[in-house]
Amino acid sequence: MKIKETWVRWDPIEGLERNHYWNSISNTKDGLKIVVSNEDNQKLEILFKPAIKAYQISDETLRFAILYELDADYGPSSYYCFNFFIVQNSEYLRLLSKQSGGLSDRWHLTHYLIFTDDYLVDIAHESAPLVQWVSE
Repeated sequence: MKIKETWVRWDPIEGLERNHYWNSISNTKDGLKIVVSNEDNQKLEILFKPAIKAYQISDETLRFAILYELDADYGPSSYYCFNFFIVQNSEYLRLLSKQSGGLSDRWHLTHYLIFTDDYLVDIAHESAPLVQWVSE
């Protein structure tokens, strides 16, 4: 029996609104840094430290099946109203567990998902990121 994923709204910092747009991503030995901006061009930096275990970036057109499921589960386009989620019963974490022969289970990873204007970013990490508003 397949366990269904649940997308739970994640509020990593106060002042979040809908519609965040993709700015940049960088992955170094120090961690994964994602920068998004809102409609007022305020930039939000999300830093996963230390080095990231796994992440993937997908154009939303490659994830239509999950978007249709979200429409059915949460209402039409409800995922566009907010951009930050923690995915429970994650298929992504199950895939990592299978591909690592169960090694990834030892890290007690959380699946964070950032849904921007055109991209979905899946992050598997063992601790919450540092999140802050940044100026240019």
